[in-house]
Amino acid sequence: MTSIIVMTFQQSDYSFQALVDDIEEERIRWNIPGMAISVVGPKINGHRNVYEHAFGVKQIDSTSSSNNIDLDTVFHIGSDTKLITSFAVAMLVDQRQLQWTQPIKEYWKDFKLIDSFAENNANLIDLLSHRIGVPRADFLMEICLNSTEMRGRISHLQPVEQFRDSFIYNNHFLALAGEIVGRKANLHPNFIESWALFLEENIFKRIGLENSYATIEHFLHHSQNFAVSHYTDLFKDMKPNPLPVDENLIVDRVAPAGSVSMSIRDRAKWLTFLLDKGQLADGTYLLSPEAFDQIFTPHNIVKTSPSYSLSTYGLSNWISTYKGHSVISHGGIMYGQYSTTCFFPDLDFGVVALTTGIQLGSDDLCFDVVDRLFFKSTTSLGHIQATYQSRMDEQIWMINENQRQIDSRQPYAPPSLNYSSYCGVYVNQVFGKLKMDCDTDSDAAFVIRIMDAPSKYALNLPVFHFEYDRFVPLLDNESKVLAPVNGNVTFSIESNIVVTVLFQLSLPAANMYPFTDGYPEGILFNRLEFSD
Repeated sequence: MTSIIVMTFQQSDYSFQALVDDIEEERIRWNIPGMAISVVGPKINGHRNVYEHAFGVKQIDSTSSSNNIDLDTVFHIGSDTKLITSFAVAMLVDQRQLQWTQPIKEYWKDFKLIDSFAENNANLIDLLSHRIGVPRADFLMEICLNSTEMRGRISHLQPVEQFRDSFIYNNHFLALAGEIVGRKANLHPNFIESWALFLEENIFKRIGLENSYATIEHFLHHSQNFAVSHYTDLFKDMKPNPLPVDENLIVDRVAPAGSVSMSIRDRAKWLTFLLDKGQLADGTYLLSPEAFDQIFTPHNIVKTSPSYSLSTYGLSNWISTYKGHSVISHGGIMYGQYSTTCFFPDLDFGVVALTTGIQLGSDDLCFDVVDRLFFKSTTSLGHIQATYQSRMDEQIWMINENQRQIDSRQPYAPPSLNYSSYCGVYVNQVFGKLKMDCDTDSDAAFVIRIMDAPSKYALNLPVFHFEYDRFVPLLDNESKVLAPVNGNVTFSIESNIVVTVLFQLSLPAANMYPFTDGYPEGILFNRLEFSD
């Protein structure tokens, strides 16, 4: 059992205070409304020092007297939820209610994929390590009413890689693993709610997490001290804008993949629990050693990068090395909020960060902290600064590339048909119906609307002629500059009749997720009268 001594940075030594000062400087520089971090130190004589600090405010421009972020302020942790779901699965494996390698069809008979081999052989390890080969299609959260409808549409998604051959991130399959937990736990008729109750009763309470909620709905009903999500346009004015409190409620449709909310104090307890290999305050363990090790065993190869010698993926965690030391990490992105967790098992040390508005560094913050504390680096947050410089470079590149495409288009390249000939309804088996609406109040050729989406997430995208049968959106409504780098709508014509449209959109289609996420070349829609 580990005894935790909680200290604020102000009570700690100079190196921690200097770190806080540097982080605060970067937070102000990038206009981040609110943030909280925790550094969990190595165990020494059975004790750990946990250093915590809260920065900024819950909501920009609020006049509330309790607007400052504190250590119990709750943030959304997004995909950091996935590791908790993996622990829930592992608990049921320990209880012999589930088996790691049993085909999913044995637990969920309606599980369907285009690839029949993957459909009949995919198991829990495949779901939790993203080995199915089907892209994420997160926008389905906005146009589907529930997880059952989403799974029905996903069954028609074409794989982009072979089964168990590559790392293809997919929230929907991980959410299915959580629903399997919910079905087995049988705590509620709704399997996602059953999963949520299982987490809160069997994991959160046992670890001692006091300000943690399994779903956005639970968070909305019970939390009074929370950070408000903010949207910051990196390519415009860098000003954070507060979002509605229920902005991320739709994530509950894939809750086991990303709906948990926690305070930084609870995140530190969770990180301590991980460093202690699943040991609880009473000296017992949540999992068997075999189940715990299974979670942190590499099951998939992800990528290589300058920071990593090799990056692999366990069951909802990245496993890699940094400067010769093993590092385990994951991040979470919610609309307007970000989370990152990383720890070094051999150094017995970890870092957690929660932010609103803009993500502050992800793994970069972890590397900067470990450089400062263990490798005695005197560089001021070099990884974070390099990341943000690359973001600014990307912004400059996009502006220049956009102008290059505008300058290089054909001087006289009219569309093949009148604008009215392109208007109509186009359908895709997964993504539903797109309407090209000629009834527009602007100079646009037409407006693209998603017919299946609820009004809150409805896409109303004016597009303008670019060249030939290619149309593009604007960079923004104020500038009226065409933006081919942001999206393209390209029509295919046979015998003077529009047959298909290839729709590619780089920016979020509505409030949250890029419509063509996972399909960089775009998604093909057939004109309704020509579809099967």
